[in-house]
Amino acid sequence: MPDFIHVDDRGIVQKKFLQLEEEKINAPLLRVRCLRIDGTPVEVEMAAAPFNLHGRAAVLVIARDITERKGMED
Repeated sequence: MPDFIHVDDRGIVQKKFLQLEEEKINAPLLRVRCLRIDGTPVEVEMAAAPFNLHGRAAVLVIARDITERKGMED
């Protein structure tokens, strides 16, 4: 599990990646906390999609910082 995933959210991210590996379908949006380079947490919306790269299984992950949007929602 990547170190940039917040320790409290690693379980759910790992579960989603295992599901993605088994079912070979896009993972729905998931809100998780990641860590910035300086170690501060940031909430992101993460999506993932499996694909083949030169005949090897790979996963494309897109994470979007939702700090500003979350602040507006609150």
